[in-house]
Amino acid sequence: MARELRERNFAKIVSLAAGLEVRPPEEYRPTFRDVPLARDVHGNALSYPLAFVEAAAAAGLVVGRTGGEDGPLFDPEAPVTRVQLAQMVARMVRNLGGDAPY
Repeated sequence: MARELRERNFAKIVSLAAGLEVRPPEEYRPTFRDVPLARDVHGNALSYPLAFVEAAAAAGLVVGRTGGEDGPLFDPEAPVTRVQLAQMVARMVRNLGGDAPY
C-alpha cells in the first residue's frame, strides 16, 4: 500500500532541504489557523509541524489558502498533489537563489 505525502510532511522536507532557519515553535505566531502549536504529553512544545510550516511560509515556499474571516488555512493533512509539489519546488528555486519559469 502506497503512503501519501502530506502537506505538513512536504513543508518539513522543503524547510530542511532549503536549509531554512527553523526556530523553536514558541517563537512563532501561527500564520495558518489549522496549524496550531502542538504539545507532547508533558506539555513541551513540538516543532513539528508548526515550526517547519512557519519557516517555509516565511520563505515564501508555502502559501496556504483563504480561510475566511478567521484567517488562512494550510490543510496540513491534505495529500500533496504533483502540481503543488512542482509549485513548492519552483518557489524554492526562485526564492532561494535560482531561476524558475513560474
